[in-house]
Amino acid sequence: MELKDLLEVQGILEYYWADANSWSTNPDLELPNLDVWYKFNDDVTDEQGAADGTATAITYTSGKLNNCAVLNGSSSYVTASGSVFELNTSYTISMWVYCAGSHGTTEEILTSRAGENHYLIRRRSDGKIDFFDWTGGGTQKQCTSNSAVTQDTWVHVMAIRDNTSLTLYINNIAQTDTDTTAGTLVYTDNDIYVGSNNGASGGFLTGRVDDMRFYSRALSSDEREGIYNSGNGKELNYASWDEA
Repeated sequence: MELKDLLEVQGILEYYWADANSWSTNPDLELPNLDVWYKFNDDVTDEQGAADGTATAITYTSGKLNNCAVLNGSSSYVTASGSVFELNTSYTISMWVYCAGSHGTTEEILTSRAGENHYLIRRRSDGKIDFFDWTGGGTQKQCTSNSAVTQDTWVHVMAIRDNTSLTLYINNIAQTDTDTTAGTLVYTDNDIYVGSNNGASGGFLTGRVDDMRFYSRALSSDEREGIYNSGNGKELNYASWDEA
């Protein structure tokens, strides 16, 4: 038995062929509570099967993990029903983002809003990333990246609410601006919008998005690291690692 077979039996990671002798790690479906998952491999299919999206003016190109969605900054967006992503006391949103060109206007990466109950992730006009969570009754929770994200470069963004705490991770590094404001999380089934502010109303993102995941719980440190490392393309070579 080869080492890769032992790891598969243990259920640590899911593997796929990278070449004849190498496998790439990707902790896809091994992590529980993955409610919605968009790979953006030439379509906006939800790999979990319940929230397929609708693409407007989206094209596809080589991305961080296989292909990715390309947004033109003027009319591109993806929309999908948010009813299957049930926001409980905790949740995790994970994605790879490639912000093209210089910043200067606010660009919405992900929104789900209607009235006071919603969340959003955006690139601000100064190039920093915001993570907002509105919990009803006018209570707003927010955290912001330490600095502007590098343009024309893939950046991993992970937004986590763990009960009353909000934390934003950029390339698996927790940003110092967190929010522990008290507030009851209100379930919302608002539609999801990727790359715009609720569809054609503006806030269009110029860039690319890949491997977007929604978990109905806060991921652990090891799980966060696993997802980030899979996108970095770390590979394990098992060509000659047979069991003694």
